[in-house]
Amino acid sequence: MRALYLLDAAFFHVFAKSNVVFCDDHVESPTLKFLFADTSDAALSRWNRDHLPHREKLSP
Repeated sequence: MRALYLLDAAFFHVFAKSNVVFCDDHVESPTLKFLFADTSDAALSRWNRDHLPHREKLSP
């Protein structure tokens, strides 16, 4: 039973998505990993008006 729980948790972690509504009236469904854990330039630039990653704003 423990293995099934771990499999469900891994499935949720990898494939879970969330709806995000932007102020320009478009909606996206990125994965939770992309929203909260991804520090790639593509992920970081999504949250800035100038579409730059601004890595200097990340906490150490």
